[in-house]
Amino acid sequence: METPRNLIQYVQLDPNGLCNAKCWFCPVAYTPNPEFARQNMPIDKLDGIVRQLREGVGDFVSETFYLIFTAHYSEVLLYKHFSEMLEIFRKYRFTTTVLTNGTPLTQEKVEAIRRYPDVVIGLNINIPSAEAVQWAKLTGMDARVFERVMKNIRYAIDALPDMAGRGDFSLQLNGVNHSSLPEHGGWIEPMQNAPAMDLDNESGTLHQAVEQFSKRFPELKINQNNQLVDRAGYLEKQGILSNEKAIKNYLRKGKSSVVACNNMGSRADNWLTINAVGDVFMCCNDYDFETVYANVFEQSLKDIWLSDARQAMIKRSYADFCTTCTSAVWA
Repeated sequence: METPRNLIQYVQLDPNGLCNAKCWFCPVAYTPNPEFARQNMPIDKLDGIVRQLREGVGDFVSETFYLIFTAHYSEVLLYKHFSEMLEIFRKYRFTTTVLTNGTPLTQEKVEAIRRYPDVVIGLNINIPSAEAVQWAKLTGMDARVFERVMKNIRYAIDALPDMAGRGDFSLQLNGVNHSSLPEHGGWIEPMQNAPAMDLDNESGTLHQAVEQFSKRFPELKINQNNQLVDRAGYLEKQGILSNEKAIKNYLRKGKSSVVACNNMGSRADNWLTINAVGDVFMCCNDYDFETVYANVFEQSLKDIWLSDARQAMIKRSYADFCTTCTSAVWA
């Protein structure tokens, strides 16, 4: 019998590959998602994937598996079958969290979430600033849309009081401060093309956003993320930010090769990652789908998971793709 390490314990299933934002810390801001993957997965195909996951529990899927992540540099609320997707998750007894930039969090989408409290166990809104003009600069969207996002959040709070009360409805504030920098023990080195931000821990851009949102939406949990990752080197190529100094100092020092992954378990050993056209690839950090090794529309999930092609891609990724990642384990 296989060890739990070799079973599917996490799934990232991107149903659409679409995003309407250009957040400064995301590759989408600089190079659009690959065109072939920017489409809506047919709902019958999604049903087939989720059905196989349920049927595989206790075989090639861990008995502890319950949560399907539905994002890969994308906006899940733009998926045209969003409500039907939640119904499928209910049918096969799985849950999900909704990660969104807030612009498509319409009353219709909120009501869909409210109808499936057993399915949607978390709502997280990625919003980098509490000021319209700065928000627009950091997300690539029109400043006039900002107040609509604020209204969307307020409607969702009123419609989902239990989720907010549990702390499962939150705002995610991604940014940089002095604690982010390698010289202060952090992982981020802003580069020449990064947006201008005040990095002061106590009064800077990120701190101000936390303070302002805490006052505006006291019902919500505010998550501050000041340790952004470079998504395997994409942002460094654009001159935005780099994790290279931290990788060199903390992970790679005195070591020669990547031997494992520690990103929420191991992306190589227990994550199944699928895009909107059914491609199965190694990791959420693979923006350009360089590590595709199968397609779920052409093979069964079990055959894919147990395949030699998967093992070969793990080996290849450790030798190349993973070497610029902050989750790599070196030896």
